Amino acid sequence: MNFLSKKAKSSQLFNPTRRKATQALKAGQYAEAIKYYDGLIETNPESVSMRCDRGEAYLFLKEYEKAKEDLDIYVNKRPEDERGYYLRGIANDRLNLREDALNDLSRALRIKDDNPLALEALKICARHNYDFGNHDKAFKELNSILQRSANDTWALETRGRMYYENKQYQEALNDFNSFLFVQPNNINILELRGTTYRKLNNSNDALNDFSQALRLNSNDPNILIKRSKTYLVQKKYSNALGDIEKYVYYGGELNASVLKNRGLIYAGLSRHNEAIADFTASLEKKEKGTTYRHRALVYQILKQYKEALSDLNQALVLNDSDKESLIMRNQVYTQLNRYDDAIKGLTKTLNVNPNDINALSDRGKNYMALNKRSEAMSDLTRALFINPTHVQALLTHAKLYRMQEMYYEALDDLNVAIQNDPMNPKLLRSRGKIYTLMGEYDKAIQDLSMANTKERRSSSFKYRGKSFLMLKKYQEAIDDFTEALNLNPTKLSIYGDRSEAYFHLGKNQRALVDINKSLEFNENEKSFKLRSLIHEKLDQAKTAKTDLDKALSLSPQNTSLLLQRATLLEKLQRYQESLTDWDELLQIDPNNITALQSRGKMLIKLCRYEEADSTFNKILEMEPNNLNAICYQAEIHKEQKNYEKAIEVLTKGLENASGNKNMIHLYVVRGDIHRLRKEYEESLKDLDEAISLNVDNMEIDNDESTDDKKYNTLALCYRGSIHRNNKNYDNALKDLDGSLKNDPRNIFALCERGAVYRDKGNFKDAWNDIENALKLSEENEDYLE
Repeated sequence: MNFLSKKAKSSQLFNPTRRKATQALKAGQYAEAIKYYDGLIETNPESVSMRCDRGEAYLFLKEYEKAKEDLDIYVNKRPEDERGYYLRGIANDRLNLREDALNDLSRALRIKDDNPLALEALKICARHNYDFGNHDKAFKELNSILQRSANDTWALETRGRMYYENKQYQEALNDFNSFLFVQPNNINILELRGTTYRKLNNSNDALNDFSQALRLNSNDPNILIKRSKTYLVQKKYSNALGDIEKYVYYGGELNASVLKNRGLIYAGLSRHNEAIADFTASLEKKEKGTTYRHRALVYQILKQYKEALSDLNQALVLNDSDKESLIMRNQVYTQLNRYDDAIKGLTKTLNVNPNDINALSDRGKNYMALNKRSEAMSDLTRALFINPTHVQALLTHAKLYRMQEMYYEALDDLNVAIQNDPMNPKLLRSRGKIYTLMGEYDKAIQDLSMANTKERRSSSFKYRGKSFLMLKKYQEAIDDFTEALNLNPTKLSIYGDRSEAYFHLGKNQRALVDINKSLEFNENEKSFKLRSLIHEKLDQAKTAKTDLDKALSLSPQNTSLLLQRATLLEKLQRYQESLTDWDELLQIDPNNITALQSRGKMLIKLCRYEEADSTFNKILEMEPNNLNAICYQAEIHKEQKNYEKAIEVLTKGLENASGNKNMIHLYVVRGDIHRLRKEYEESLKDLDEAISLNVDNMEIDNDESTDDKKYNTLALCYRGSIHRNNKNYDNALKDLDGSLKNDPRNIFALCERGAVYRDKGNFKDAWNDIENALKLSEENEDYLE
């Protein structure tokens, strides 16, 4: 009986109708397949495999209930086969039976996870697990999808959104980056990534994404508002206002949030009445303490102090712990001459934080206004102990004046005191410090030297050392700083001063030891900047860059630090990072010629020629005869193989460059362009002219600066190349030897000279030059790694 049953089942495989059903299913002819399976199952109702096949056909025809009926039978009969679970799980999903779908598909994946339906199953499971709050499982399934298909955009978007909701912004950003690598113009993900950048305080990249999304859909109100907020963060108020105007034009709702943001924009543009109107309209729609505070600030600027006070009171009703509103209200009390109310408010602040410098200073100011001098002295002394540069201090005490940098007033007091006690070392020392701070270094040294004869104090030697340092008497400065440390080894800040003196004397290792000790005591941007310079002198460029990063983390708006790091990154050939620093510097100082020129150079290196050209145009608007900008514009044309335009620009520049030391730059670039065009006679004229200009024997550096020596070296190299091309080998060797004497690491010159040696049959020297060129090329690659 069993044998016959097996034989009967086996015979179904060879049934012509079964073959037709299978072929129809594979061909996607699902209705046809179902007709065949209906007949087969009617004659052979015990065949579960055909029910699975018919269930699959029903599934594709979206007849999910029927599919589920067949697949229920199949799964009950064959619980070990993953196919039934996959198909039934998908059917359950389509029927919104989420738990059943999740159970079926999870079981299918446990049985066999390399089924063709596994990818869809993982997506369904991830979606339902996320909906059920099983985020860890959802993440695990999404990770599995992306291991199988790294560019699956659904998984990248879903996981990115989950990361974003979990405030894992960097992980979200990584997924959105991967998504946009596949679909760079997906507006939704561009918007999402822009929003993520904002969460990471990266407003520049956020702005780029919102702008790209708006290029694809210019009237999307949500993106317009987000870009407007980003412009607001960057204080680009006109741009921010323009986006809100577009938002309104395209039908966006002026809700409380939009009105508040527009009010902030108007305030930034000093359109104060419009700002007040928008804040008022926002508050009518929704009361918020921050909106009251923003309006109060505008009232304060307009000196409408009563209105400001009313708003600040209301802000504190809504949030009595709003510190900014409390501070502003105390300021407004002072501006209204309500000194007792101001003191009362400031005392509450100081009960919470006794070392609040601003509160101490403001309360001292109010006590002084009420002629309560002892209270004012107490507060201002305490404030100046915490921050010696605070402006509010007693007028009669020289130390307080000095701590407020009120040097002339302090000097008047000390002169009177010294007239009464001319040899008092404390008075001499105090006046010496004042003179040092005022830049009167010779007078400072005189007073401090006299003080040291009476009383040797660490601070006297420290300040005298500072004066010697500013007078570039570095060894004397080192001697004084050393004595200061002998007298008081705990004054570790003096190590920073001595380090600077060692650095100027070229004693970089000793300078490094000292600055490290100083930084153990106090991490500050000045010390990090100095240590960066020391590391750079020691050929430790990457370490130098790390120190500049730390300095900028302490002083992000310091243009000197940004300039130093941008220049260092250029040396490291990390051009995109260098460009970012130049851009940040230019946000702070938009007309900085050095930064604009360096930015243009970076853009050329990055082949972003239109942006580079625009940058140099800005320089030329300010300085029409800036030869460096003219020459770099010509180099852009050269890189774009627009040689005619490049020569035109250079020729015009040379006509206006008579006597300018940068003429050599223009001649060399024009000569090189003629060389590239094989206009050798014209090229030689330019290169001869460049070489004929006087050049100092300065050391060549490799920072691609535009000094005359560097361009003289390039001129020799290019002229040598032309001589080689003309088979004028002796002159070629003479020029190339001269070029390599100035710059032994010039790979182009080595290759050219190697070719000359080869053509002359001097294969040994040719081989040496080529070997050296290859070695330098490898070293450059290692340097950049």
